[in-house]
Amino acid sequence: MTLFFYNLLLFLLLPLIVIRVAIRALKSSDFRHRASERFGFSYNNIDSDIIWIHAVSVGEVVAATPIIRTLLKDYPSHQLLVTTMTPTGYRQLRKLFPENVEHAYLPYDFRWAVQRFLNCYKPLIAIFMETEIWPNFYHQCAQRNIPVVLVNARLSERSAKSYGRFPGFTRRVLSNIAHIAAQHSADAQRFIELGVDTNKISVTGSVKFDMDISQDLHRQAKQLRH
Repeated sequence: MTLFFYNLLLFLLLPLIVIRVAIRALKSSDFRHRASERFGFSYNNIDSDIIWIHAVSVGEVVAATPIIRTLLKDYPSHQLLVTTMTPTGYRQLRKLFPENVEHAYLPYDFRWAVQRFLNCYKPLIAIFMETEIWPNFYHQCAQRNIPVVLVNARLSERSAKSYGRFPGFTRRVLSNIAHIAAQHSADAQRFIELGVDTNKISVTGSVKFDMDISQDLHRQAKQLRH
């Protein structure tokens, strides 16, 4: 498979994706309110330099929390943009960060939607939480010299086998990644077996263990154990 055939497949699936979005929009006001963002439209203009983090849903937003807090502290002159795919992810983001963090829904991986998104925001860096493989996003970021970093990356044996069915395509897609921070050595090894340069991989553990726990929560845990 090549990027051309990947985009051809997405083009053929477009009617089904539009129908799926329409059905979800009818069922959910949260989804309907910003459905156009799924196709690269209706984004807010931001004047500041942008650091972009993509967190699919609730779990990824929680995992990204220590990274977001660190970036807000270390880069106060930059605007932090967090994208999610689900309304629940957005609500979790707003619960943790009521302000100071911009949000957008990441569009589907159509080349034209990706281009509209990147033309609007022009991020300095793209940080993807967990293991999100987006061929057009990775390719377009590389074309624009936007470093792509996978953080808290996981790759199960099953997923590695699935990607391994298209070795040439997978290798080319992963070659657009600047660095992968894998959770475990086994994850790192699977990425290497798929063709990722060993110099682009480090094993950092799970960022979920880097979260700061409030003293109130410590006291509650102590009472519960008692």
